[in-house]
Amino acid sequence: GTSILTASGDRTAKLWRASSGECLHTFTGHEHGVTSAAFCADGTLVLTTSNDCTTRLWSSSRRSCLQTLTGHRQPVRSASFSPDEELVVTASGDGTARVWNVRTGECTQTLQEEQDSGAVQMAVFSLDGASVLTAGMGCAKIWSLATGKVVWKSDGHEEDKAVNSACFSADGSRVLTSSSDGSSRLWCPASGRCFHTFRGHTDAVLSAVFSTDCAAVLTVSEDGTARLWSSTTGEAKHSFQCSCRSFETHSIGIRRYAAITPLD
Repeated sequence: GTSILTASGDRTAKLWRASSGECLHTFTGHEHGVTSAAFCADGTLVLTTSNDCTTRLWSSSRRSCLQTLTGHRQPVRSASFSPDEELVVTASGDGTARVWNVRTGECTQTLQEEQDSGAVQMAVFSLDGASVLTAGMGCAKIWSLATGKVVWKSDGHEEDKAVNSACFSADGSRVLTSSSDGSSRLWCPASGRCFHTFRGHTDAVLSAVFSTDCAAVLTVSEDGTARLWSSTTGEAKHSFQCSCRSFETHSIGIRRYAAITPLD
């Protein structure tokens, strides 16, 4: 992709041309800092979440707000589209994940267990759209949208540390998590087995993602490094000191979330 999307504490999200660093558009409307920004698969729609407890759906071509999703009682941490782009799932500091109808803006489902405490950091749909993966305090969970119940829960991260990210592998058979306990873990939900625990960072691991072929895992940490790991052996392959090109300017620091359009 040739466009980059960023979210900032200055209450805006910005769309940039990757080749030049030129700001193409600033999305304004949130009343507090923007916590995440994401494209849909073809880049025509943009989702932003905010500390104002709302999520906004935008047209990236018309630069207009199509829907404002309201209902969370605490800041919204992340939002993502379902595979068919008819639904959106949001994660919030109020301890819930919510599923929304893109066309109507209505909340169709709230995912929460009675004993849940702490923020939900991230929520994403499975490849078939039948379930949602959430990252929260101490664990990640997979929820069946048919029943609204938890069908898998990770067991291994420190209970009093936030799981900051969770994602499915390309075939949906594995889950990758990152945690403030300084580790990232690779799981098989079907068996409940933890394949590997990736250790080496000296501070919270903010995010972890698979390579396209799922042969490698990339982790990013508060310790200022990114690390590349073999998903087969669990061994560290490379360590990188984090640095990035500067895109001027948000008036307040850019958050940890950014996205690149899969298609221009």
